[in-house]
Amino acid sequence: MSCLPNTPEDSVRAAVRAVRAGDRAAFRVLVETYQHPLYGVLFRYLKNRDDCLDVTQRAFVRAFERLEDLTDDGAFKPWLFRIAINLALSQIRSSQRGREEDLDSIPEPSREAQQEELVAQKQRSKALYEALETLSPTQKKVILLKLEGGLNAKEIAASADLSEGAVRVHVHNAIKRLRAHLDPESGSIETES
Repeated sequence: MSCLPNTPEDSVRAAVRAVRAGDRAAFRVLVETYQHPLYGVLFRYLKNRDDCLDVTQRAFVRAFERLEDLTDDGAFKPWLFRIAINLALSQIRSSQRGREEDLDSIPEPSREAQQEELVAQKQRSKALYEALETLSPTQKKVILLKLEGGLNAKEIAASADLSEGAVRVHVHNAIKRLRAHLDPESGSIETES
């Protein structure tokens, strides 16, 4: 029997156990595994690179400091995402800034990109942000955790304090609402459970 982790989940469990045993360097595995998906979810909330980087870092620091509070080594991902989303929501409340997306704040693509593609990209981004804002806070949370964070229904349920069935319903309704907002003429919806 090998002591090397076989799956990414095993690597995460092993890293959590190692950090708890005093190996601070093992936390790097957790950061490297989750920093990009976490940033993606946070960007949908905060819409600002610097704020996302700050909240991502604060989430990892808080997770490190409170790792003893984690009751299941295999539940690190939803636990971390819950910490991060709560920090993002606190930052939004404290900053009192508007949630309207400004087209000028979208980063410009390289000079070689055609002007038409730039305009289309900005319009798609703006439409997506507007569509996300039509969702309830719970729908927004579950759809971002699924699409940006890559969490499955069980992980989302743990992160959002919902049952797996409720997660599936919220995901279905969120997708239906997003499609209706983005393509009002489309009456059909296909989702995977």
